[in-house]
Amino acid sequence: MADYLTQNCGISLRKNDGTIVQTSTVSAEIIGFYFSAEWCPPCKKFTPMLANIYQSAKSMNKSFEIVFVSHDRSVAQFENYHRTMPWLALEYNNPNRMSLIGKHQINAVPTLIIMTRTGQVISKDRNTILNPNFVSNLPTHTHTLTHTNFTKK
Repeated sequence: MADYLTQNCGISLRKNDGTIVQTSTVSAEIIGFYFSAEWCPPCKKFTPMLANIYQSAKSMNKSFEIVFVSHDRSVAQFENYHRTMPWLALEYNNPNRMSLIGKHQINAVPTLIIMTRTGQVISKDRNTILNPNFVSNLPTHTHTLTHTNFTKK
């Protein structure tokens, strides 16, 4: 099946320090698309919680990545906010950013969509990550992905 990440993000993503990485180097089986904005108070409350879950998943070698899709109003807001996040982002000026917002009908932030690398949506409920078993149910980089560990919302 096609690689949803590459098809919908393009050839590169950005680290929080501004470094560009090739999308093809992202090997995670589960991807969270995080639609958020610096100007949004609920986003600023949710982002640290998501960062803790993300760091926990990384420390356990889970096959999980997050891609920040900015709803900010300027490049400066995007860059300032992305610096507070430990994950990747679509560049602010990447045309795929607006395409993803439209494709997923994002009308409010924060929104977190968790899906497989092939584009199968696992959850559109951002609180899914607050489930105590969320991280332990993620596949590791060495295991084959099974969807039985997740429940659709």
